[in-house]
Amino acid sequence: MPNRREKLAANSIDPKFFNEVSQFAHFFSAAIVYQSFRMVAVRLRKFSWRWTWMLVACGVALAAWKEFWYDKHDENKATLGSDLEDFTFYMLGIGYALILIWVCQ
Repeated sequence: MPNRREKLAANSIDPKFFNEVSQFAHFFSAAIVYQSFRMVAVRLRKFSWRWTWMLVACGVALAAWKEFWYDKHDENKATLGSDLEDFTFYMLGIGYALILIWVCQ
């Protein structure tokens, strides 16, 4: 049974650690994009929930395409994780951003 160091040398990455970092990145990248949208829209005095929901629909479609099609074809096999898990963290990030938008309105 290989130890942790041998496993890292063989794959050059610890899959469990990479998955944790990946989910953190999926969550906060989605949240940051939506919070940035809100900040720009408020600054321009053009904030509307209608545009927010349209952006959410586009974000869900883009995340679904990226996770369920693009990653299966083009992601490095050593770092390929669960598509559903990645998609879920994108959706949690969007939900978190929407709650912040609603609370800070």
